[in-house]
Amino acid sequence: MLTLRKIIGRGVNVPEPQRLPLSEATAVEAGMAYIYKDKVLLPFTATSSLLPTHIAKATEPATLSPLLFPVSEDMVFSIPLAEGCEDMTEGGEYLLSPDGTQLSATRASASHRGVILLDKCGASKKGEPVLVHFPRV
Repeated sequence: MLTLRKIIGRGVNVPEPQRLPLSEATAVEAGMAYIYKDKVLLPFTATSSLLPTHIAKATEPATLSPLLFPVSEDMVFSIPLAEGCEDMTEGGEYLLSPDGTQLSATRASASHRGVILLDKCGASKKGEPVLVHFPRV
Protein backbone atom coordinates (compact mmCIF):
# COMPACT_ATOMS: atom_id res chain seq x y z
CA MET A 1 0.00 0.00 0.00
CA LEU A 2 1.09 3.53 -0.68
CA THR A 3 1.47 5.69 2.43
CA LEU A 4 1.85 9.44 1.99
CA ARG A 5 5.02 10.57 3.78
CA LYS A 6 5.59 14.12 2.55
CA ILE A 7 4.29 16.74 0.16
CA ILE A 8 7.41 18.58 -0.98
CA GLY A 9 7.26 22.35 -0.57
CA ARG A 10 4.13 22.35 1.59
CA GLY A 11 3.89 22.95 5.31
CA VAL A 12 0.81 20.80 5.79
CA ASN A 13 0.95 17.21 4.51
CA VAL A 14 -2.80 16.66 4.40
CA PRO A 15 -4.35 16.54 0.92
CA GLU A 16 -8.00 17.49 0.44
CA PRO A 17 -10.22 14.36 0.46
CA GLN A 18 -13.03 13.73 -2.01
CA ARG A 19 -15.41 10.95 -3.03
CA LEU A 20 -15.51 9.57 -6.58
CA PRO A 21 -17.62 6.75 -8.11
CA LEU A 22 -16.63 3.14 -8.71
CA SER A 23 -18.40 1.15 -11.45
CA GLU A 24 -19.66 -1.35 -8.84
CA ALA A 25 -19.58 -1.76 -5.07
CA THR A 26 -16.05 -2.84 -4.17
CA ALA A 27 -14.01 -3.14 -0.99
CA VAL A 28 -11.34 -0.43 -0.91
CA GLU A 29 -8.15 -0.49 1.17
CA ALA A 30 -6.38 2.63 2.36
CA GLY A 31 -3.31 3.33 0.23
CA MET A 32 -4.58 1.77 -3.00
CA ALA A 33 -3.99 3.85 -6.14
CA TYR A 34 -6.76 4.54 -8.67
CA ILE A 35 -7.11 6.09 -12.10
CA TYR A 36 -10.13 8.34 -12.60
CA LYS A 37 -11.12 7.97 -16.25
CA ASP A 38 -14.45 8.41 -18.02
CA LYS A 39 -16.13 9.35 -14.72
CA VAL A 40 -15.23 6.05 -13.04
CA LEU A 41 -12.34 4.82 -10.83
CA LEU A 42 -10.11 2.00 -12.05
CA PRO A 43 -7.45 0.30 -9.86
CA PHE A 44 -3.83 1.16 -10.67
CA THR A 45 -1.87 -2.09 -11.07
CA ALA A 46 1.17 -3.51 -12.87
CA THR A 47 -0.75 -3.51 -16.17
CA SER A 48 -1.92 0.12 -16.05
CA SER A 49 -0.95 2.32 -18.97
CA LEU A 50 -2.03 5.56 -17.27
CA LEU A 51 -0.67 7.17 -14.12
CA PRO A 52 -2.91 7.14 -11.03
CA THR A 53 -4.94 10.20 -10.22
CA HIS A 54 -6.09 9.31 -6.68
CA ILE A 55 -5.14 7.30 -3.58
CA ALA A 56 -7.71 5.74 -1.22
CA LYS A 57 -7.65 7.56 2.10
CA ALA A 58 -9.58 4.98 4.12
CA THR A 59 -10.42 1.29 4.12
CA GLU A 60 -14.09 0.84 3.24
CA PRO A 61 -16.04 -2.41 2.76
CA ALA A 62 -18.20 -2.60 -0.38
CA THR A 63 -18.50 1.07 -1.31
CA LEU A 64 -19.63 2.81 -4.49
CA SER A 65 -17.82 6.07 -3.71
CA PRO A 66 -14.60 5.71 -1.68
CA LEU A 67 -12.86 8.53 0.15
CA LEU A 68 -9.74 9.49 -1.85
CA PHE A 69 -7.20 12.24 -2.25
CA PRO A 70 -5.75 13.45 -5.57
CA VAL A 71 -2.16 12.57 -6.47
CA SER A 72 0.30 15.33 -7.30
CA GLU A 73 3.87 15.01 -8.51
CA ASP A 74 5.24 16.60 -5.33
CA MET A 75 3.96 13.77 -3.09
CA VAL A 76 6.40 11.23 -1.64
CA PHE A 77 5.04 7.81 -0.63
CA SER A 78 6.44 4.75 1.10
CA ILE A 79 5.58 1.30 -0.24
CA PRO A 80 6.82 -2.18 0.72
CA LEU A 81 8.98 -4.19 -1.67
CA ALA A 82 7.47 -7.25 -3.38
CA GLU A 83 10.95 -8.78 -3.66
CA GLY A 84 14.60 -7.91 -3.07
CA CYS A 85 15.80 -4.67 -4.66
CA GLU A 86 19.46 -5.41 -5.44
CA ASP A 87 19.04 -4.63 -9.16
CA MET A 88 16.83 -1.58 -8.65
CA THR A 89 18.34 1.87 -9.09
CA GLU A 90 17.15 5.08 -7.55
CA GLY A 91 15.54 7.26 -10.21
CA GLY A 92 14.23 4.24 -12.15
CA GLU A 93 10.53 3.73 -12.88
CA TYR A 94 9.20 0.40 -11.55
CA LEU A 95 5.84 -1.35 -11.73
CA LEU A 96 3.65 -2.14 -8.75
CA SER A 97 2.83 -5.75 -7.91
CA PRO A 98 -0.17 -7.28 -9.74
CA ASP A 99 -2.49 -6.40 -6.83
CA GLY A 100 -1.04 -2.87 -6.55
CA THR A 101 0.05 -3.21 -2.91
CA GLN A 102 3.85 -3.52 -3.28
CA LEU A 103 6.71 -2.34 -5.50
CA SER A 104 8.12 -4.94 -7.87
CA ALA A 105 11.64 -4.94 -9.32
CA THR A 106 10.22 -4.93 -12.88
CA ARG A 107 11.07 -1.80 -14.83
CA ALA A 108 8.19 0.11 -16.38
CA SER A 109 7.92 0.10 -20.18
CA ALA A 110 6.34 2.38 -22.74
CA SER A 111 2.98 0.60 -22.37
CA HIS A 112 2.91 0.24 -18.55
CA ARG A 113 3.38 2.98 -15.96
CA GLY A 114 4.79 2.74 -12.47
CA VAL A 115 6.45 4.80 -9.77
CA ILE A 116 9.89 6.40 -9.52
CA LEU A 117 12.14 4.91 -6.82
CA LEU A 118 13.45 7.87 -4.80
CA ASP A 119 15.27 6.18 -1.94
CA LYS A 120 15.82 2.55 -0.97
CA CYS A 121 16.14 3.65 2.69
CA GLY A 122 18.42 0.66 3.35
CA ALA A 123 15.73 -1.82 2.27
CA SER A 124 16.83 -5.05 0.64
CA LYS A 125 14.21 -7.68 1.51
CA LYS A 126 10.58 -8.32 0.65
CA GLY A 127 8.19 -6.24 2.76
CA GLU A 128 10.68 -3.51 3.66
CA PRO A 129 9.55 0.03 2.73
CA VAL A 130 11.14 2.32 0.14
CA LEU A 131 10.28 5.89 -0.90
CA VAL A 132 8.67 6.56 -4.30
CA HIS A 133 6.82 9.25 -6.21
CA PHE A 134 4.79 9.27 -9.39
CA PRO A 135 6.48 10.53 -12.55
CA ARG A 136 5.41 13.67 -14.33
CA VAL A 137 2.96 13.02 -17.16
